Amino acid sequence: MVFIIRELQSYTLQMRELLYYEDLQHILVRVQKEMNASFVWLFQQVFSQTPTLMVYVMILLANYSVH
Repeated sequence: MVFIIRELQSYTLQMRELLYYEDLQHILVRVQKEMNASFVWLFQQVFSQTPTLMVYVMILLANYSVH
């Protein structure tokens, strides 16, 4: 799931040619750090309490990656 979101963000930011290359790299690094921290929090707070939800999310991601 993190990989999919990272790829979407990278593609979106690369399409914006108004940004300088250094700014783009700085923004990508910062967004990825914040996103990783968010996913850690999500797994610790939500999925550890609701394992069924985690299974459903993993099935959804598996179906998404197949298509």
